[in-house]
Amino acid sequence: MCTDLIPSRFDLIAFLDEITSKYQSRASAKGLSLQLHCAQDVPPIIHTDQEKLQQVLSNLLDNAVQFTKIGEIALRLSIQDGELLQFDVEDTGIGIIPEDTDRIFKPFIQSESGPQLGEGNGLGLAICKHLVHKLGGEISVFSHWGWGSTFRFHIPLSLEEFEPKKTHNTYKRVIGLTTNPQKYRLLIVDDKADKRARLMNNLKPLGFQLREVDNGPQAIDLFKSWQPDLIWMDLRMPKMDGCETTRLIRSLGPEGQKVIILGVTASTLDRTNQYLMAFGCNDFIRKPIAPQAIYEALTLHLGIEFIYQDIYRLNAVS
Repeated sequence: MCTDLIPSRFDLIAFLDEITSKYQSRASAKGLSLQLHCAQDVPPIIHTDQEKLQQVLSNLLDNAVQFTKIGEIALRLSIQDGELLQFDVEDTGIGIIPEDTDRIFKPFIQSESGPQLGEGNGLGLAICKHLVHKLGGEISVFSHWGWGSTFRFHIPLSLEEFEPKKTHNTYKRVIGLTTNPQKYRLLIVDDKADKRARLMNNLKPLGFQLREVDNGPQAIDLFKSWQPDLIWMDLRMPKMDGCETTRLIRSLGPEGQKVIILGVTASTLDRTNQYLMAFGCNDFIRKPIAPQAIYEALTLHLGIEFIYQDIYRLNAVS
């Protein structure tokens, strides 16, 4: 694990939206509510090590989903004393016994809850503590056995990180469709599992019919048998790339001509659009794909109208 700090400026709201989206499917499968609450004075842009912050939040949310059987999980952000950005990960899980709250951040120490569920190796929270300290903050836990836990940490926040001209009050998140999502079949084609997962995590909670494959020949076979309405086509794949796969699908008669194919590429060259359309793509989307770009593409090419909700009132999964 790299411990050197690599700070950068990034969109905090989009960052949080992506992380919570990652856990929507798991929470929903357990009947849990996953909520994101962001105080009005939290800045939209921050400057810190994004990767390390992501590791901490992902670990805490992963534990919350894992050890919560009923109820809800919440990620709350607030500003403390005008100079600290505070994160609270709350759950209604089994909790931690009092004598363990001071021990669980030590390596290879497991709370009483871990052995009961047969999970945990005792390293995750120790890593969280180490990373939070590297970010200049502190982490703690408040818990009642049988009633849940709150893991709280803060990192420094300087006034220079505020951008008054930007406001996240207008940031919206998709929570549904105006029509039945089951009428839409979407196919994801990418040889990288993490890239497929990113799209799946954003689309699955909305109720679409989804399938995924990791190569061109499988995409062609599935197209013939399943007839998707839209395909997310990665361009760079081994054996058969996305352009060749698209060309062959287009040769499969009227259905092959009708399907919407969106080329997914990391290229920033302006000529990419003309290149892809020459092979039969309707449009292209650049990596990494932002959630809003996904929804805008579906609205443009399939006419899907989404229902948005203000992120501060967000009840992401219920």
